[in-house]
Amino acid sequence: MIEQQGRWLTADHTDHYGFQTRADRWKLTWLPETVLPIEQAEAGLRIAEMAAYWGPWLLFVDRYEARMVRLVVAHYAEVLGMDALDAYLRCLASDKAGGRDD
Repeated sequence: MIEQQGRWLTADHTDHYGFQTRADRWKLTWLPETVLPIEQAEAGLRIAEMAAYWGPWLLFVDRYEARMVRLVVAHYAEVLGMDALDAYLRCLASDKAGGRDD
């Protein structure tokens, strides 16, 4: 579940998070160079959750469930205006985003 807590946007199953930069703009720990509206920030956290749960396994297995998850990743990457593989690999590469400084 993705939840907004003040200026933080958190997800249950990933160390990644979003933080508010302006009233209507967010940055993600795995995509810090990009400022996003809330809808895109939420999509990015959903990709991060899938990467945390499925890990690299998702990239190499050709089972039905993996194909379905890849389609979901592709959908959220499209919301972000990104290539699905690029978005997923960025999440995997920076999986240990570290804790928040409240």
